[in-house]
Amino acid sequence: MKRIIVFLIIVIGISGCKSNMVEEENNIQIEDFFNKINNQKYSEAIEHFLSLNENINFKDSATLDLLNKFDLMNSVSGKYIDKKLILKRNVTDNIFIYSYLVIYEKNFYRFIFVFYNNGERSLPYKFLFDDSMDLELEESLKLYYNTNI
Repeated sequence: MKRIIVFLIIVIGISGCKSNMVEEENNIQIEDFFNKINNQKYSEAIEHFLSLNENINFKDSATLDLLNKFDLMNSVSGKYIDKKLILKRNVTDNIFIYSYLVIYEKNFYRFIFVFYNNGERSLPYKFLFDDSMDLELEESLKLYYNTNI
């Protein structure tokens, strides 16, 4: 019985360390992305991030559309100012989601990074961005004001 308990403790410890290593790898990739944004290398940031997953096809129309929209967003938003992590969630031991509030001079956006750990390494699986956070903020204000009346 003691051997089983010791074995379980070791297995749990190893899986926890593995999860931390995956999160560290994800954080490094995200920080690299934002460093490029900070240096106004917008195209390089998104292209490098997506290129970390060899399964992402740069000739695919959805990928081309994402790249074009990202370049356009950066060209009209003014200077990049800052980022704040809003949400970090592990869906499983293999899927990690990071949501950031990204602040520019003229607007703010939500950037969502999705990673997939294939057992060997953590790969960018999807990158999304939108400017619909203002609707969420308005809704949260309504809830705040309605509960404090």
